Amino acid sequence: MSDSSEVPDPLAWGLIIYRTTDGDNDAWATFLRIFKAMAYDLIKEGGPERIDPEYPLEPEFSQELVDALSKTVYFDVRENREEFEGASHSKLYEHLLPWAEA
Repeated sequence: MSDSSEVPDPLAWGLIIYRTTDGDNDAWATFLRIFKAMAYDLIKEGGPERIDPEYPLEPEFSQELVDALSKTVYFDVRENREEFEGASHSKLYEHLLPWAEA
């Protein structure tokens, strides 16, 4: 797993996480650490059948998929206090809409 605004691999997938609250930086760091660990554990230990039990995969392909997913997941954490501190839902929506439409 990695943190970056640059996609590390053309097959990369992941999450963009916006910090929209201020305050306790230690709690934020703890949240990110736990969130990333849980996501990684879901991939590595849970496997695809835990992600989508309706579509089980052959065991050998399942392990290949788990390995590939765990190597290409990344988290892009965006913390722009000036822009997002106290931002309304509509302000966040306006910020995210161009990205979602791309």
